[in-house]
Amino acid sequence: MIKRSGNSTLRIFVKEGLFSIGETVKVLNELGCETEGNGKRLLTISVPKQSLEKVMSILKTGEKKKLWEYEEAFLFSDQN
Repeated sequence: MIKRSGNSTLRIFVKEGLFSIGETVKVLNELGCETEGNGKRLLTISVPKQSLEKVMSILKTGEKKKLWEYEEAFLFSDQN
């Protein structure tokens, strides 16, 4: 039987410029997230349920600072 992980999937599209996503990836990994990217501008994040609120706060802050745009590819809920 296949069991859902309970994780959500988010994507970051880094804007052009001098910003490096490396420090953000480090913080996300410390929150238990798994990340995969193309090395520069696109990052996919698998977010554990217990870290979702904190990760969303980080992503919203970065978007307000115009460092990136993000999208919610899949948000896990208990009804899924």
